[in-house]
Amino acid sequence: GADAAHVPAATTWKDLSPSAKDATFNTAEDGSAWTADGYSFGGGSYATASGTVSLGTVATVQAVTKTTIETLRESMGVNGNQWSMFIGGKSRGLNDACNIYYNKGNKKFVFKNANGGNADLLQDNWDGRYLTAIRNGNDKYLFSGAALPSSPSASGSQSSMGEVQFWLGSADGGSGSFAARYFKGPLNAIRLYSRVLENKELAWNRAVDEARFFGASTVVPESSLPASANPNAIIAS
Repeated sequence: GADAAHVPAATTWKDLSPSAKDATFNTAEDGSAWTADGYSFGGGSYATASGTVSLGTVATVQAVTKTTIETLRESMGVNGNQWSMFIGGKSRGLNDACNIYYNKGNKKFVFKNANGGNADLLQDNWDGRYLTAIRNGNDKYLFSGAALPSSPSASGSQSSMGEVQFWLGSADGGSGSFAARYFKGPLNAIRLYSRVLENKELAWNRAVDEARFFGASTVVPESSLPASANPNAIIAS
């Protein structure tokens, strides 16, 4: 994961889940390096996760960052889209199988999944630290709070995600039309689950992240988790 213990020249983002799908960084000369604030992407770097992840129509993706809107807006895109990609997934040739990105032109965060309708979060509604994207069948959510919103951000018939290859800080390794859609700034953690997290699990992750990355002194006790809870993340850092 993105911990300060990494030396600046480390080339691997460690997957802390049982899947062990470590991600390997490219060698862009853009100042990217491990820092006390996580891995700081310089605007031209990315990491490629090993293997693929089998996803159907259900998933939870979480990102923790100390970047700012101003820094994200420095990431220039193509064709006027100006995307800054937190995590990008490709499946069946589609570059938007499971993506979270910031859209500079529209001043919003977007969860794009299986080429279906987008779930949006306006930048003014972002807390500056957290993004959680959830796909539950035909419903999609994108939020920065620690609990599932009462209604989805987008709904509609959508296809299965299938076998997905993931990149951190880019989509499809920055190739083709995605060549300029890099993330910029520090990224502390990424989690991916093949299920919808319960609110108690969302609260647990938030408390852990607050303690791990933002100096909070308390963590939700394990006894607060539901008996059926299982962390079983596919990718966790």
